[in-house]
Amino acid sequence: ALLDWDMCTRGDPLFDLATLVSYWIEPSDPKSMHEMGQMPTARTPGWLTRRQAVELYARKTGRDISNFHFYRVLTAFKLYIIFLQIYARYCRGTTTDPRIAALGPTADGLIDFAHQIMKGRAF
Repeated sequence: ALLDWDMCTRGDPLFDLATLVSYWIEPSDPKSMHEMGQMPTARTPGWLTRRQAVELYARKTGRDISNFHFYRVLTAFKLYIIFLQIYARYCRGTTTDPRIAALGPTADGLIDFAHQIMKGRAF
């Protein structure tokens, strides 16, 4: 594919911001987030937290983030679906990469984390 569906969107900038922070790993995040290894934010000192990054974005752009929770929840569930979709390819036998086999438990952890975000227990 020329464009990756989960990385190429057009619409509300808050959705893009929420997508960015959905990959943003913090030291206190559950194991599944760390297993993703998507961003070095937890391994490298000095990074803002997700909340700090969103608040900084709001200050610098003047955008209203009062409804940001909706986007955060949406992208947390989207991240779960992405990992589950990749794992499903392994289960169907269309890939034999052993790294993909580990994504099942990671996806389980991501859905739990998405529920925590939805309930306001995590950001």
